[in-house]
Amino acid sequence: AARSAPPVPRQALGSSAEAMAHKTSGCHSGWFRRFVRLLCLMIAGSVLALLSAVINIPNTRTAIVKPYALKRFQVQVHGCDVEIVPGPAAVVTVSGTRGTLDLKWFNSLTDNSEAQVLVATNPRGCGETYQMRCHTLCLVSIA
Repeated sequence: AARSAPPVPRQALGSSAEAMAHKTSGCHSGWFRRFVRLLCLMIAGSVLALLSAVINIPNTRTAIVKPYALKRFQVQVHGCDVEIVPGPAAVVTVSGTRGTLDLKWFNSLTDNSEAQVLVATNPRGCGETYQMRCHTLCLVSIA
């Protein structure tokens, strides 16, 4: 005849049940642990979102549009592409990524809203771009 496993003593069952009841009672109950885990997850998610935003600030694209003086407008560029486009108004648009644009505007003495000289510099240069095309980093469009 086959023998069955010896019965588990009642005292052992009682002690583990008591330990489990003691473990889940008090301030360290299940809802408290779930709350702390959720709070930690929310804090970690917020920190990651903030870090990704801070890291991407230099890589965001920007465009600046400004009217210029028709008769005396000068452009000096270093590491930027320049394009001349037809347009009804005399405006210059400088676009690129924030980390690659260094602009200096000198306004007209007669009309402070019009630019007379624009110095656009790309400190990174275009040496590492495909066929040395800078238009993705810094582009000056004159209409």
